[in-house]
Amino acid sequence: MTEELIGRGRDCDVFEAGPGRVLRRSRSARSTETEALTMRHVAAHGYPVPEVFDADGPDIVMQRIDGRTMLDDMSTRPWSMTAMARMLAELIERLGRVPLPEHDLSLVGDRDALVHLDLHPGNVMLTSAGPVVIDWSNAAVGAEGLDAANTWLTLTAGQPEGSVAMRSVVAVGRRFFVNRFVAATDRELATRQLPTALQLRLRDPNLSDGERAAMHDLVDRVS
Repeated sequence: MTEELIGRGRDCDVFEAGPGRVLRRSRSARSTETEALTMRHVAAHGYPVPEVFDADGPDIVMQRIDGRTMLDDMSTRPWSMTAMARMLAELIERLGRVPLPEHDLSLVGDRDALVHLDLHPGNVMLTSAGPVVIDWSNAAVGAEGLDAANTWLTLTAGQPEGSVAMRSVVAVGRRFFVNRFVAATDRELATRQLPTALQLRLRDPNLSDGERAAMHDLVDRVS
């Protein structure tokens, strides 16, 4: 049966996999088995993630989530930004309360909490049953506040596209959202972890020079 491509990310392709299911395949042949274990672990503790049906090498078969991302929702409903910023901060705080799993994960700094390390509006699906967090490929064990710091950097560094006028509008909205997010999280803990988060983010070969500069600027300003 021919696989139908329905989505594409920086490191993966997403295909139809039967009723209510999708198959996500890593283009780098990265194993998804630890990611599947992590998703099952957080789901067992009540955290909102897609159900995992199977994982084999670079392929992971998961529940298909009906809805749209938090990012897409805010683009058409900008008045929801304050509520979405609070929701994002709450999701990070909730994840920090999930017990550490028994399976091995990368260790980043102190062994305080389970961290997602890519929890931004593009990885939160809004559904009729509430938010669902996707893309757990970077999950690790790290210091308290690291996830919030990583999200802060990611939100600050995004480079809008389009006309000059459009970029200006997006930049204003981004600053508003970042300020609301930081106000809703533990700023002191997040600030303490910004240098560590910066080192992690700079490992991403897909970052543009502008994104790297924006991240350095944030850390220099607030750390």
